[in-house]
Amino acid sequence: MIINNKVKLSFLSSILIGLSFQPFNLGFLAWFALAPFIIVLFNSSSSEGMIYGFGVGLLSNLISLYWLSANSGTTFLIGTLSLISTSIYLSIFWALFSLIFCFINNNSSKGIYFFPFGWVLFEYFFSIGILGFPWMSLATTQTNYLPLIQIVEFTGIFGISFFIASINIIFFKVLLSKNKARIKNFNNFILILVLLWLFGYLRMWSIEDEFSNDLDILVVQPNLNPNEKWNKNIKEQIFDDFIQLSESNINDSTDLIIWPEVATPFYIFKNYDKLTKIKQKLLKHDSYLLTGSLDWKNIENKIKNYNSVGLISKNDEISTYEKIKLVPFGEFIPFSLPFLKNLNLGNYTPGKKNTIFHINNFNFITKICFESIDPILLSKKKYNNNINFMVIIVNDGWFGNSAGPYQHYGISKLRAIENRIPIIRSANTGISAIINKKGEVEKKIGINKQGVILSKIIPSNSKTFYSKHGNWLVNLSIFFAFFLLFIVLKRKIL
Repeated sequence: MIINNKVKLSFLSSILIGLSFQPFNLGFLAWFALAPFIIVLFNSSSSEGMIYGFGVGLLSNLISLYWLSANSGTTFLIGTLSLISTSIYLSIFWALFSLIFCFINNNSSKGIYFFPFGWVLFEYFFSIGILGFPWMSLATTQTNYLPLIQIVEFTGIFGISFFIASINIIFFKVLLSKNKARIKNFNNFILILVLLWLFGYLRMWSIEDEFSNDLDILVVQPNLNPNEKWNKNIKEQIFDDFIQLSESNINDSTDLIIWPEVATPFYIFKNYDKLTKIKQKLLKHDSYLLTGSLDWKNIENKIKNYNSVGLISKNDEISTYEKIKLVPFGEFIPFSLPFLKNLNLGNYTPGKKNTIFHINNFNFITKICFESIDPILLSKKKYNNNINFMVIIVNDGWFGNSAGPYQHYGISKLRAIENRIPIIRSANTGISAIINKKGEVEKKIGINKQGVILSKIIPSNSKTFYSKHGNWLVNLSIFFAFFLLFIVLKRKIL
């Protein structure tokens, strides 16, 4: 295959993959987006595959993550550098995957079987570690197709990616085969989609609630411009607006009021006057307030700053959780790189322990913004399957009406299905939502709107295969991939 054709096919795959992510509602493109790229890999040496892999990864990530450059919390230059550096980092994994695939495929007739298992490992490795970014899993492209993503309760997000990689292999065969073979491969392509869709519908239909009692929830979305929040002239007004929005909508049955990430421009948990007003205005009906707030602690005569969330009761009890998974270069500087100290990129300390909150005999966890993309951090397995619902508090206001908030919102559906647990999402500028354990959105407030959600949720006591066994598919993929690699290396040596 001539180089010009390889470039064209690589470019086509890049565009299709990039457009399959939200907000374009074109997730179905992922079902065949990799096929042109697979053709390129099947006709490339290992070194060529690595180059094309890097290129496809770079362009597709630049398309789907373009919103990183629209960060209003920094300069356009810093935002653009963030986009480029993130895309390059992820593209390194694309290059390594392509290198290994081409090596196995060029030395074994079984290389085609490596592709879906290798893809699982490729996504897993760019999802872990201090720079882990599972946001870019192909599973994220499918969040509008609830029946298709029901399998994550068994496999986690990597099962969706395995499925997408596998049907891309079949579509690759459709493109290259002829006559009866093409018809057979196309039928297999359709059959797998239909079976997975049918399984999802039947699974959603069969799910029932375990508890008869529920919780009355009030979610507040203030729609605050994050760049104006710390203006001294409007600080008090912002706090009063939160009180007014909450007080005018609570009643005797309200159990839990939820405010978003760093809701107000105060260190609420250290501010006696504000806590007193909260208790007088909002907690008189035995309600609880869950709110995000900045916090600090004096540890060994050093002030440590945290991005925190706290559950406040009328009895002066405050349970807190400090964000564990911080945003690299946004909330902390990885590897303590000294030359980045003066760029005002954030100076928060990661929390060290997970907190299980308690309300009305139910247990729940709260995760803050970026943390919600990590399936391991939000797995019930991490909490001994002892939680009944989750709360995610977010501030996506930095990215306006770009693709970022829509992609982030869709990921919450995956977390709900993985654990078969309702999720309450409170966002500063949207999207706030109540998501049931099937991944269905029961109520929501859109982008750049002020409002509240009044809803009842039924907590869940479900234990899924994934919440009990974790990323078993990753372990299987490691075994299969290394087994194939061992066979190839053995043949080359002997």
